[in-house]
Amino acid sequence: MIFEAIAGKFHFRFKDRVTAAGILAESLKDKLTTEERRSAIVKGIPRGGVLTADVIARKLSCRLDIIIPRKLTDPDNKEQAIGAIMEDGTTYLRRASQQLLKQLLNGLIDPSRIIFYNPYW
Repeated sequence: MIFEAIAGKFHFRFKDRVTAAGILAESLKDKLTTEERRSAIVKGIPRGGVLTADVIARKLSCRLDIIIPRKLTDPDNKEQAIGAIMEDGTTYLRRASQQLLKQLLNGLIDPSRIIFYNPYW
């Protein structure tokens, strides 16, 4: 009870992903019924997420699936993700990118009047 009351006020650092996954899996064990665990699929994304998902799936006796998205990057900063495209073509965009795209598609913004800039110049 005390932990739950203060948990939102701290940022936790874990030794590594395996340790973090183990702690998460242990905390989920009591929250999921045996039937929920049997039907659950833990999904992992490469570059750290598969390892984490594997630990959780094993500890909870769940199935494991791997998702391989394609990162959409900012044209000026290839490290910054603005979204992702999934294998089936589903596209996820950051909120700011979503608003811009909706306005472009609805004709609210003239594409020739868009200026992309780096706010950190």
